[in-house]
Amino acid sequence: DGVLGAEAFVRRHPLGRAGGVLLNWEARGVRGPSLMFETSRNNARLVETFADAVPAPRGDSSMVELYRLLPNNTDFTPLTRAGFTGMNFAHIRGSSLYHTAADSIANLDPGSLQHHGANMLALTRALGGADLRTLTADHDVTYFRALGVMITYPGTAVLPLAVLAVLAVVVLAAFGRVRRLLTLPRLAVATVSAVLPLLASVVMAQGLWELLVGLRPEYDTMGGLLHRPQAFEAAIAALSATAVLCWYLPLRRRL
Repeated sequence: DGVLGAEAFVRRHPLGRAGGVLLNWEARGVRGPSLMFETSRNNARLVETFADAVPAPRGDSSMVELYRLLPNNTDFTPLTRAGFTGMNFAHIRGSSLYHTAADSIANLDPGSLQHHGANMLALTRALGGADLRTLTADHDVTYFRALGVMITYPGTAVLPLAVLAVLAVVVLAAFGRVRRLLTLPRLAVATVSAVLPLLASVVMAQGLWELLVGLRPEYDTMGGLLHRPQAFEAAIAALSATAVLCWYLPLRRRL
């Protein structure tokens, strides 16, 4: 409770004060792949080691960036604050069972445990044979899998790539204007109004959850984590599609 053990370790234990590389293993559910969802800052060399050493790497840098915005913590948090570098892993499916009586060995997927173990063994071997001082870096990297290959590039490339994407849209709009396929004022209004179906989707999904809680008050304690979420997820997808179509169909000839 309150990561008291991890805080005591960095405060009182010689190894906790010495620093090093931390590998932390979590379970936010009972199945799914072992995802590398958090790293310490300046993770370039850590991610390189992860991608090279692990036989089936899973996770991407969007998870890292999102987790940094959340108030959540694990035993990883006090150790990285104390100067450790490291990586944090978890399998997260079946999260409705998390911290319940059903969060048990009987419900744990052996494949998830095996993936944790394979990552753990590969990284321990790689790090055990490395000079840990060489794992320092001065930047984060963006990383993700595409067609089974782990792709990484420096965080400094994110902004230029985003600018290029915006320029590509601008060039496409200019081409459409030259071909008289669109007008710039209507394009601008269409672009701004495209936020509306996104907001409507969020409002309707939350409204659906509030309706369920009204019908079954005990759902209020589950935070959206249903034991059988498929019908709920399908309903959200249908509501989102409805929001987009109700925006697009009336406006497609005007904007």
